[in-house]
Amino acid sequence: MQLQVECNDRVGKQQVCRTCDRVFKMQAAKVIICDDQGENCGAVCPTCIGRGYGWLSSQFEQLTTPQKKSVTAVLTPVTGIDRALTHTKSA
Repeated sequence: MQLQVECNDRVGKQQVCRTCDRVFKMQAAKVIICDDQGENCGAVCPTCIGRGYGWLSSQFEQLTTPQKKSVTAVLTPVTGIDRALTHTKSA
């Protein structure tokens, strides 16, 4: 994760925070967060910056790490399945 501070030409404009999705007003300087490849970038609000580097790093990792999809199966008992399987095997 990288943090970058830049001068901002959009002072007072609305921006969505990359880490918390809240809308905030841009200040004279902006903090941009991005991954080590310089991708997945976005502005960070003053509230998130105030939570510190460790918190920001943890949040950003959660946002940029692909989530494993979980598969949920629901098993429903089927009446007569034992007889159907037995019949199929003996045929």
